[in-house]
Amino acid sequence: MQQEMAIYQQHFGDSNSNIARLMSNLAELVKETDGLAEAESLMRKALEIDRQVFNENNSEIAIDLANLALLLKLTNRMAEAEPKMREALEIDRQYYGEDHPEVASDLNNLAQLLKATHRMTEAELLMRRALEIDRKSFGENHTAFARELNNLANFLGSSERSEEADPLMQTAFQIYHTCFDLEHLKTKKAQSTIHLFLKKRGENDDAIENILSDLLK
Repeated sequence: MQQEMAIYQQHFGDSNSNIARLMSNLAELVKETDGLAEAESLMRKALEIDRQVFNENNSEIAIDLANLALLLKLTNRMAEAEPKMREALEIDRQYYGEDHPEVASDLNNLAQLLKATHRMTEAELLMRRALEIDRKSFGENHTAFARELNNLANFLGSSERSEEADPLMQTAFQIYHTCFDLEHLKTKKAQSTIHLFLKKRGENDDAIENILSDLLK
């Protein structure tokens, strides 16, 4: 990645959208190897380049803002992350419209931050809005919809609203099982989530196995 970026810089200079994308990709790789300071520097530079290149609110700028905001959230700088998440959301709303999956992704990012800072009412509203967008965009048998169901279910479960969370988790598991199979990572994770949730609720192992078996019929 560094070699490719050097070639682009040699040919196009430092202020090029392709270089910004390479910086973003490299930042994500460095982030995964715990080089958070280097990742943040690359993300900020990519954002700076894209703001210069596009001179207006563009989806590339929204991507840069969202990436940086997630890193700031990861490093517990919530007050700095939140305005960047909100700016990314507003840019994508203007660029794509209110009912686009990118907007749903932005809503979920912001909802998770609000949940982490104990603003539960607003967080739930955003999760439900993201769920509705992906329902319209993909239908009710798509893994994107299942992901939104799990997000909302986990939120409700953590808010001691297990009766509301339970059917959402089960529907998400059924969608993953239909789209993939029982050995797929996402299906296994959904199954594990249900198992832990039911265990916490006081169900015994036999009851849990019966519930999971019924879901596979």
